[in-house]
Amino acid sequence: NDIINTIKLKPNMGEVFNKQISLFTSSLDLLSTCIQKFDITWRESVETICVMGTALEFINLGFWPPKLIVQALKLVNLSISRFMSPNLALLVEGTRDSSMQKLGSMLTSKLHDREWEIRDSTLEVLHTIANMSHIKYPSFQNMIIDLELPSMMITIAMHDSDSYVRASAIKCL
Repeated sequence: NDIINTIKLKPNMGEVFNKQISLFTSSLDLLSTCIQKFDITWRESVETICVMGTALEFINLGFWPPKLIVQALKLVNLSISRFMSPNLALLVEGTRDSSMQKLGSMLTSKLHDREWEIRDSTLEVLHTIANMSHIKYPSFQNMIIDLELPSMMITIAMHDSDSYVRASAIKCL
């Protein structure tokens, strides 16, 4: 969060941080590994609430290399599946500047990225959202419909240049 705030206040610092990509990649990977290994959920800690918002802001800075964006998308995927409490999911449905609203616009933009790894990781996040919309959080269905994601998945499944991305789009459908 401090890095994000620093880059927002001083955009020229982005170059300094961009030289430390391996540190950021390792840090995001370590955080994801700890979440999985120790089975951390929203019940264990209040701090988990900010993970998705921070990861989204990190991705939206826009100058990170694909490998780092993919790692951040994996963290977003984990935060959706493990840190979204049922009450929070109900609260974010109607708010305009919520993390879920930012998530939807970020996912839409990342589906159009040039790098196949980013598109594939974005589709993994969408797959998690689609699965959870049927079981746990029906409010996710509104986001899926509002962003016209099913028609976008059909287009990707039929026309994407990479077979991994096409397969992930079919899985999302």
